[in-house]
Amino acid sequence: MAAISAIMTAACNSGSTAGEQGADCVSDEDCAQGLICNSVGQCITVECISDPDCGENEYCREDHRCNPLTADGDAGCSIDSDCPSGFTCVVPGNYCAEIDDGCENGDDCPPGQYCAPDGRCHNRNEADVDVVPTDGDDAPDGDLPTDGDESDGDTPPDGDPADEDPEPSCDMSVDTDDDGLPDCIEDKNHNGRRDPDETDLNDPDTDDDGLLDGVEDRNHDGTRQFNETDPLDEDTDFDRLKDGEEDTNANGQWDPGVETDPHNPDTDQDNVIDGNELTGGYTNGDSDPLDRDTDDDTLPDGAEDKNGNGTYEPELGETDPTLVDSDDDGTPDNLESVILICQDSAYTELNLLNSFDGNWTLALLPAFAYVELDLLPNPGEKLFGAAFEHQTESVAGFIVAKPLASGRVANQVAADNALLAPLPSTGGLNHRGRIYQSYDGFEAMTSRYTVTVGGASVGALRNRVLGLLANRNPAAISALPAGPAETGVEFEILTETLVRLDDGTAITIAAVLTKAHYDDRNNPEERILATDLTDGSAVAQSQRGTFSSCDADIGKPSAPVDFLWVVDDSGSMSEDQQAVADAASLFGQIMASAGIDFRVGVTSTDCAQGELGDNKFTRDTAQFQSDVQDPPCGSSEYGLRAGQAAINHAQNSGLPERERLRAEASIIVIFLSDEEDQQYQDCLPPIFPGWPGCDKPQLLNGYKDYYKNVPTTAFAIVGDTPDGCGNASEGSGQGSGEAGSAYIEVAYHTGGVFGSICAPNFRPIMEEILRAAAGTASTYELRHHPISSSIRAMVDGTEVPRHPTLGFEYDVVSETVVFYGDSRPEAGRDVVISYRYFRDDPKQ
Repeated sequence: MAAISAIMTAACNSGSTAGEQGADCVSDEDCAQGLICNSVGQCITVECISDPDCGENEYCREDHRCNPLTADGDAGCSIDSDCPSGFTCVVPGNYCAEIDDGCENGDDCPPGQYCAPDGRCHNRNEADVDVVPTDGDDAPDGDLPTDGDESDGDTPPDGDPADEDPEPSCDMSVDTDDDGLPDCIEDKNHNGRRDPDETDLNDPDTDDDGLLDGVEDRNHDGTRQFNETDPLDEDTDFDRLKDGEEDTNANGQWDPGVETDPHNPDTDQDNVIDGNELTGGYTNGDSDPLDRDTDDDTLPDGAEDKNGNGTYEPELGETDPTLVDSDDDGTPDNLESVILICQDSAYTELNLLNSFDGNWTLALLPAFAYVELDLLPNPGEKLFGAAFEHQTESVAGFIVAKPLASGRVANQVAADNALLAPLPSTGGLNHRGRIYQSYDGFEAMTSRYTVTVGGASVGALRNRVLGLLANRNPAAISALPAGPAETGVEFEILTETLVRLDDGTAITIAAVLTKAHYDDRNNPEERILATDLTDGSAVAQSQRGTFSSCDADIGKPSAPVDFLWVVDDSGSMSEDQQAVADAASLFGQIMASAGIDFRVGVTSTDCAQGELGDNKFTRDTAQFQSDVQDPPCGSSEYGLRAGQAAINHAQNSGLPERERLRAEASIIVIFLSDEEDQQYQDCLPPIFPGWPGCDKPQLLNGYKDYYKNVPTTAFAIVGDTPDGCGNASEGSGQGSGEAGSAYIEVAYHTGGVFGSICAPNFRPIMEEILRAAAGTASTYELRHHPISSSIRAMVDGTEVPRHPTLGFEYDVVSETVVFYGDSRPEAGRDVVISYRYFRDDPKQ
């Protein structure tokens, strides 16, 4: 018995002076000294630890009490017949207990038994507790002899036809709070206190919703049925109305046409919950929760109050569900722009293609065919892909997930560029890139390559690029489609590269089309399709759904833009300066089309005091051409320092207007050089003791932070990294240049674009710079990060096409819509933009 003594000592040492023998408990601490809490929650004296501690024909129960073995010599029992004569089987616990001398109520019986009318304790759930056969019923139904109800075996009937749950006697006449529910129904377990799942027998309206508990529990059984409101929840259907505010006549049921339904949050099914219709947030107060079209303008209230919050918000593209003509402009709401493109049926349809292995959701227009590929990964290698192609236009693409080569997207793209090196092109790959942050927080980069592959088809080139980036032979990739058969000589390859540090994966999306189609501004459909695939808006992590949004605005001018060119004027740059002058006409074309008030100034990489060209900041294209071919100062190449000096000088408000930067203007800086920034190149660590040397990363980070904080958006037309382009060692003439890594870093850091100085002409990179500038200057910023292929726009009821010169475009870095040409909204005109966006967009 040493073990028993040890347990008793532990119980004594607990210091408890609480429950006496038989008291309720949760742990030993709840019991008095010398007692422990057994498995059924009662304080008991310890009798045993194991069977040897008990007498002959006894065993040790889980609650440390000795108990007789069953008639068959087993430990435990299921029914009375399992126990020796004079004992009954107690359930739960499954132990034999000596039959007592009788009971007066349930408190006199062990747990799991009740006091029957025969004055003895009997088990609940036992097949036959009918010990008084005077009711004329010989069936073992547990029917108490006085209630005459053989269907359920208890008093009162509890609706249990299996006779498995006879309840203690309940006096239905006792209703302390006069709520229509007897006390014995409210205190369901008859423990004399209110438990969380019980109504309060001392409060006629437990949940304070204006309805008596007995009205809500219509059949008075203590359990909520599907056609009852919840007496423990003031708002059963979560529509922001109390149950008593909906069941206004308090009869416990819904009266259609007179009341809102307390079981249905949106009684009239108009997509505005009942409570929000009664907040008074509309021009005429409340909408009618019993009428799905309150103002009878053929638009459901939820089609007008788009977010269903019970408030008219025209700035969000909403009309008022209590007015036929919300803005009083003479055009009924059902003909307004916000309705024509913002109804559920009007949003652009998208297919969401998920890959669990690759961890992507790709949003494609329905016209794209999509197939997942087996890229034959090595054991343990994460390599997954899919191919897609438009079914009527000659655009094909792919998506690949593979292990990261670098945690920085610029380095990841550089590694991919090395893989693409076998592609033939003029002057290298002619790579142009722009870094930004994806909507879900990952570093990303859009890139564009011009390649020359005479006689190839769009589909064949797509497959070749896929093979190079995945390091696989396309012929070995099963299910890889042939793709569009259209052939060409020059092609554009557009890519988005996404660096996901959380799972160590690089995601690349690519689109391929002929250069002729990309450059066709009169028929830009294929260019738009390819851009939407690779601008960073079409991909999310796996299993991401979409929401729709409708943003309303009014016509307003773009912000002005001041351009500052920082031009290398060394002898090798004359052809490059001429190439810029030749492309200068784009300034007038694109800026005027976007309605942007722009000026252009020129300094050189040699100017240390912020000097500008003869024409200072000018709007005249011819003057700019003159200045860019004859910059001020000399020919040294300290471009980052010169740009900083020019900005600092031009921010002096005391200067004449043509010499200073406008305070309200966006600032665009463009570096043009065929050599590395000289200060960065000459920055060397200490060579001998006492010489401080130069910290290269610190120097570069200082410039990156400066240009970003001004703020500016910087662009770089310089040599490709890491080795330059063309005959870089010579560094002379257009088509060659040293790597301009410092300039490129500043451009990437500020959201600008890098373009190769080795490109055969500068018009493509100049156009990208100007369109990025237009995005920066645009005042039409959307409330969410849109999937660009889903964007629709209307101005004064007329839909605006997606078009680079006659419609609108979307800039993913500045997150703005840019209108061009005659589509630009005039001041005060209604502008409505609808789109879809991924559900985990943090910009909510």
